[in-house]
Amino acid sequence: MRSFTGQLGTPLSAPRNVVPGAAPGAALRAKECCFPPSSWVFAFILTCDDKLAVWFKRRRRRRRGRPAGGVPGVCCLYPAAGAALYHLACAWHTPGKFVHQFLYRKLAYQIVAPPKLPCGPCGAGGSGTVTVPCCSNPLPQTLHVTFTGALSGSYALTWDGAHTWTNTNVTGCGGALVSSDLSCASGHWSLTLGASSGIGSGTCSPLSLSFTILTPCGSVTATVTT
Repeated sequence: MRSFTGQLGTPLSAPRNVVPGAAPGAALRAKECCFPPSSWVFAFILTCDDKLAVWFKRRRRRRRGRPAGGVPGVCCLYPAAGAALYHLACAWHTPGKFVHQFLYRKLAYQIVAPPKLPCGPCGAGGSGTVTVPCCSNPLPQTLHVTFTGALSGSYALTWDGAHTWTNTNVTGCGGALVSSDLSCASGHWSLTLGASSGIGSGTCSPLSLSFTILTPCGSVTATVTT
């Protein structure tokens, strides 16, 4: 990234040149992450205070000088970008083009330490365990679902204190935000994605559940793990 002056009023330059006062410290606290297929972007991150961060991949080169994405590298926080831009980024057809259209040389950024994976949840409510009829062993209050197929993305599902692990900010068909809920009823796992749902099966220890959900935009495969 070339030098420019962003909204923070501080000259911003290449990621390896840390902005004064914004040196990486404690790991970024992430509420949600999505991992798009990209040679440049490793993850889009929604922080616990609803700010957008982008975790870029290191650049490496193949033979004949052709660039290709590498392992996770620098992580940039965009303080002026909120939850709306995060959800838009996760639904955008090309992650790199999203960065260039909405972030590059438009919004100020800070270099931050990347979050610890898996992402989420925020606050103290994510500790402890839950026991449901579908599993004899206790399960964490936070599980993680990964969607592939007609929709893609990874999200944290948080126990609601009653009978469901849920996330109300999942990107559905057409980029609309929908709820995804995991529950155990009558000894069977059920996962909803907006108005669609599927019955799943798998193992409890370690937890690995698989669902096929038919949505208006096509078939979606969902995998739930700890």
